[in-house]
Amino acid sequence: MGAWRAAALATEFGFAVVGSLVGGVLAGQALDRWLGTAPAFFLAGLVLGLLASVYLMYAIYRVQVEPRRRAESAPGSGTEREGATGPGRASSVAAPGREPVAGQSPSQGPMSRPRGEIEARP
Repeated sequence: MGAWRAAALATEFGFAVVGSLVGGVLAGQALDRWLGTAPAFFLAGLVLGLLASVYLMYAIYRVQVEPRRRAESAPGSGTEREGATGPGRASSVAAPGREPVAGQSPSQGPMSRPRGEIEARP
């Protein structure tokens, strides 16, 4: 894992923990003011914020780290780019913002043409 990816992962973890804790505490304080119960909802919000942060860290880990570890431990992964699907192992998920075209595998997108081949425009 490169230094920038590690920094991005640490930033994601930090925002997940701080965001869920602050959200839980603020929601608990608002409920305490509204209902007149002093520390009850504050503490409940704090505990729920902690639980949410643990869950978010686990979810981020599963999405960001596990697929890379599997790809790195796959046979022949030493020569492939990190995150590449490799020959014959096309991803079944379309790139963000790009819908798969009917009759076209995900690896046959506009960027899959060999270098020098230009698409004819009508």
